[in-house]
Amino acid sequence: MSDRGSLWRHGDFMKLWSAETVSQLGSQVSLLAIPLIAISVLKATTLQVGLLSAVEMAPFLLVGLPAGAIVDRLRRRPVLIAGDVGRALAL
Repeated sequence: MSDRGSLWRHGDFMKLWSAETVSQLGSQVSLLAIPLIAISVLKATTLQVGLLSAVEMAPFLLVGLPAGAIVDRLRRRPVLIAGDVGRALAL
């Protein structure tokens, strides 16, 4: 890999990559942890865990698709920040 022009040397890329890595890590941990907590603490059945997982994914389908058309017209940075902060607060 050539060091010249490498993305790892660009500060803006590193900030974006780091923020997205942390955001995705948190999202994936919650996708695993919420059903496990439902099983171990609440003694949820397989049907209930399946419904919980479906409800977890519903906002992505119901809000994500229409919102994509809207946010394409806005500045990217504020949209990314607002989305990550919103996801963190929702948890």
